[in-house]
Amino acid sequence: MWITVAVLLVVFLASLLSDQVMWSIYDFLIGGGLIFVFATIEVILWNKLKSQHRLFVVLFVLLVFLILWAEMAVGLFDSPLAGS
Repeated sequence: MWITVAVLLVVFLASLLSDQVMWSIYDFLIGGGLIFVFATIEVILWNKLKSQHRLFVVLFVLLVFLILWAEMAVGLFDSPLAGS
């Protein structure tokens, strides 16, 4: 949970200091939910999987998170999830 708060706090401070970051309350809710869900999945997988496969699966989940975050932020793949 603290990771979620820390990341959202960085974004909030950036929105106060710069005109380039313009998040609404819905952006913070979606971002916080996304970070929290993926962090929870990471912790569960880290504890359940054997050490041989653990790193690869956790890195894959992290990659999926980053792709989804980028798609929602700037629309890399021009899908309906894109924020543009």
